[in-house]
Amino acid sequence: TILVIQISRMLPLNTSADRLQFFSGIIMDKDEIKIVTVSLLGESFNLRCHKSQADSLQRAVGKIQEITAKILRDNPSLTPQQASLLAAIESQSQLQRYLDTSTPFQEQALNLIHRIKRNLNNIDS
Repeated sequence: TILVIQISRMLPLNTSADRLQFFSGIIMDKDEIKIVTVSLLGESFNLRCHKSQADSLQRAVGKIQEITAKILRDNPSLTPQQASLLAAIESQSQLQRYLDTSTPFQEQALNLIHRIKRNLNNIDS
């Protein structure tokens, strides 16, 4: 699922009476959109997302708050901006590790695909 968010201070690309087009190109009906108020390091702003993604967005913000607070506790000389940059890097790093890891199911599926290819190549020979 792709989380579509838009900072409320930014205007959508196109608006009509009942639809918004986001910068990502996704168009949603206005009744499908929820505004979530976010507060990070003293900055508060509103984010728009699909209603079904609001809880996920709030959990993500909570996780960023946890990471940033830990960074600031462990490194009190950092500015909030530096801590937020490190939190973004840490979050992206965790996501990248997750995306780069194969599950046992994926490995079994790839092994099966390779075996089928070998069998098909043997038939052709």
